[in-house]
Amino acid sequence: MADWWTRYIVPPGGVVLDPFFGVGTMGIAAKKNGGYFVGIEKEPHYAEIAEERIAKETAQMVMGL
Repeated sequence: MADWWTRYIVPPGGVVLDPFFGVGTMGIAAKKNGGYFVGIEKEPHYAEIAEERIAKETAQMVMGL
């Protein structure tokens, strides 16, 4: 669902602002659709998970998977 929202609302190359970033789902969707993101998360545990997920997803995109 996050992927659909980013394609529907954010123009190509646009920025997604997610003030409740959680595990980074909207950030990953933004990157997959050629955009950027700003994520705000107050819980360090969730921020760490988001960072790991985004790094893994970015590596897969670079490798073309």
